[in-house]
Amino acid sequence: MQTVREGERELPDLPERELTRGWLKASNRALDNDRSQPWKPFHRLTRAAAEPVVAHEIVEYRIELMPTANLFRPGHRICVEITSIDAPTGVAGATNAEYVPYHLASAQSTLHTIYHDTARPSRLIVPVIPT
Repeated sequence: MQTVREGERELPDLPERELTRGWLKASNRALDNDRSQPWKPFHRLTRAAAEPVVAHEIVEYRIELMPTANLFRPGHRICVEITSIDAPTGVAGATNAEYVPYHLASAQSTLHTIYHDTARPSRLIVPVIPT
C-alpha cells in the first residue's frame, strides 16, 4: 500500500497509512452546482459567495478529497479523520503531502458535531474500479 507521507514509504509494516486529504474552509462551502459532480464538489471561492458559520446550525459540507488510487485487499478498512485545523502530521511535517497554507488558528475551543442518522446521513463516496 502506498502512502502520501514520504517517510512512511520505506516502512512496510505500518498498521495505517494516509492515502489522501481534503480541505474546506467552512465559510467557503457555497457550491457551483453546474460545475459540481457527486464525487467532485466545485466551490465558489469568492468573497461574495462566502457564507458565515452560524453556531448550532446544521449544515452539509461537501469536501473533495485529492484523487488517489489504492488496492484494498480483504480485511483492509477505511478510516476518515475529520479535524478543524490543518496541522502538519507525518514525518516532522516535512513531506510532500504536508503543505499547510498560511491561516490563522484560534485558541478558542470549538465543538463540531458530525451527524450520521437517517435524517442527516454522512457519507463518503468511494468509486470502485474493477480489477
